[in-house]
Amino acid sequence: MTRLWNSPHFTLIMAMWMWAGHTIAARLSVGEMSPMVMMGLRWFACLAILAFIFRHRLAAELMAGFAIGLGLKDDFFLRNTERPLSRCSLVYYPDQPPELGKDQFGVGPHTDFGMLTILCQDNVGGLQVQDVNGDWIEAPPIEGSLIVNVGDLLHRWTQGAYKSTPHRVINSSGRERLSLVLAWD
Repeated sequence: MTRLWNSPHFTLIMAMWMWAGHTIAARLSVGEMSPMVMMGLRWFACLAILAFIFRHRLAAELMAGFAIGLGLKDDFFLRNTERPLSRCSLVYYPDQPPELGKDQFGVGPHTDFGMLTILCQDNVGGLQVQDVNGDWIEAPPIEGSLIVNVGDLLHRWTQGAYKSTPHRVINSSGRERLSLVLAWD
């Protein structure tokens, strides 16, 4: 863990969070952010980095499980991926007013293009998955759980043994929605 705190990447990320904090303050017209708010943003950045590291490692474990599930060696997908592309983002979905109807999406129907995506939802909901008949079903949040989406690349590499499932977000909850997404390619 000491390597993380002393790394240039951590310093860069902290600088980005500090810049983001001042940008947020400017956009909200609150002037300079107080030291307590800035400290809160720093802690949030640290937690976001830790969440990224844990989910990145979880993705590698899942890839080993996918290989075993196909009767292959556990390192089948990992043996040539010294540094897989992995990115994490916090995704914000504002509430969608009812007058917009069911055809207005927070995120339109799509599949994920990489190997897999790990999603941590808040308790608001709104994620929908398309079943084999083309019907959309709710994927309600379950506290303490993660959602794993198989991506197009894993679908292709396994010749469809693992399916890349279309999904979308319609946030008609009356509340704002956040999700933490790790895409592992």
